[in-house]
Amino acid sequence: MQDKNVETPISDNQFLNLLDSARSGNTTAMLQIISLYQEDIKSVYITTYMRMISGIRN
Repeated sequence: MQDKNVETPISDNQFLNLLDSARSGNTTAMLQIISLYQEDIKSVYITTYMRMISGIRN
């Protein structure tokens, strides 16, 4: 999915800590993870939506 080599703003250990916190129900940690991948999430959503629309029109 990633075309460009982008540095993650947090280390692997920080990400794993966020992930553990999110799994434990920490909503702040989940929101931080979402914000890290917000652009990827948007692009997948848009691509899926466009495929759905083009299938309806055919």
